[in-house]
Amino acid sequence: MVPAYVRNMRQLILMRHAKTEQPAAGQSDFSRELTERGRHDAPLVAEQLAASGARPTLALISDAVRTRQTWELVRDSFPACPHRSLSTLYLAEAEVIIREAMQCGEDAVIIIGHNPGLHELASVIAENDTQAGQELHQKFPTSAAAFFERDDPKRAWKLRSFIRPKDLRG
Repeated sequence: MVPAYVRNMRQLILMRHAKTEQPAAGQSDFSRELTERGRHDAPLVAEQLAASGARPTLALISDAVRTRQTWELVRDSFPACPHRSLSTLYLAEAEVIIREAMQCGEDAVIIIGHNPGLHELASVIAENDTQAGQELHQKFPTSAAAFFERDDPKRAWKLRSFIRPKDLRG
């Protein structure tokens, strides 16, 4: 029997934090902040996600400064979406990321986190027979987002879109 929290999930959006500064001497990785480019790119990707049909009912955010700052830039595209900041998502492996998503009990989840875990998870669940799938397998850049959907929890996730900021900059 499939647990109820797994039966409900229909959308999974994986988004990497926006572009960050290089750590200054003595600065921790955890406290790195976004660059101007990062502050520009994240909302562009979020707007495209919303236009593509992403409707997250919960945002799960790593508790690092850069992921929290990214969420602040993304949240306007999903105004009804509450968020939770989780220490378990900081530099998390793919298995931890998917476990947190599945256990939250929501039907549409956006996760804002870090590589390599996000890229590994997206690569595992994305098919490789589309242009978007091939691009995703190659690289998961800052501010990029992979939008997955499924109609039935017994079916595999389908990559609906892979959005990279470089494709949106005008």
